[in-house]
Amino acid sequence: LAKLIPVVRGKPAKLASMIGEDSPNSEFREKYQKDPLTAKWVDMAMRIEGTNKTFGVHYAGVVIAENPLDDFVTIDKNKYRKPGIRRRLLSGNWYGPTKP
Repeated sequence: LAKLIPVVRGKPAKLASMIGEDSPNSEFREKYQKDPLTAKWVDMAMRIEGTNKTFGVHYAGVVIAENPLDDFVTIDKNKYRKPGIRRRLLSGNWYGPTKP
């Protein structure tokens, strides 16, 4: 079925349009209408279509300060640490390394 869904500029056609009267691929629509198992899978897929598979944290910048940043702002510290290197992870980013 996936091969029947047209992709334009890297984005597949929406499933609702694939099963509608103006479907870009009538073979997909016919399979949906005639096969109950196909209809079940497409209906389930439509419920999650468009949701994020994952979310990520991306580096946004570097802050350099004379004093520790937690003197100025509230910082969420993560618990990732490696032996021999002290790193503070700040909202997914770290500043350092500093010597122990």
